[in-house]
Amino acid sequence: MQHLPLPLLLLVHIHLLGYPHADEPEYDEHVFNAKVRGLRDRAKTMEDLCYFLVGKIERKQRLKSLFPTYPCSQPSDSVAFRTVLAKYLEGLRNQVVRPETLSRSQTASLKGKDVGPTAAAADPWWWRDVVVRKSLLEECTGNRFERMIIALSTHALFANTTESLNINASDASTALSFTHPP
Repeated sequence: MQHLPLPLLLLVHIHLLGYPHADEPEYDEHVFNAKVRGLRDRAKTMEDLCYFLVGKIERKQRLKSLFPTYPCSQPSDSVAFRTVLAKYLEGLRNQVVRPETLSRSQTASLKGKDVGPTAAAADPWWWRDVVVRKSLLEECTGNRFERMIIALSTHALFANTTESLNINASDASTALSFTHPP
């Protein structure tokens, strides 16, 4: 059985999510290939793409507070961005794969908050064999890096799909209430 290459799967995900730069020439099957693109280009693409994907999962206010250095104009901004992104990805992965292992402080901070549509609606199988490391974000290449980005994009895609299904269901019930006289 042949599988779709990870970069092509990523391209499908970002097209479905409406990524504004998805049609630009650098977004092809070599988007994170070290033999074709330099580290600076790959890092910039990773920053833009991950900011967009996290934005599809989080609220705008939280996104701005998570990544105050975005867009990264200096190397120190890029380092800070990757540090925060690595912590976010690790927390997201742990939250959906092993919710029972959250610490008391993390559990207290999540009280009254939705842990995301993914955790409640489906088994987050896409995070199971994914390794989250800051070093992967620094290199922006390789199979483990691509699998980590695919897990994030799958999470964003599922969260967005679940959210739009909930919106469509409420719109449908509203439409039905208007079509039937009381």
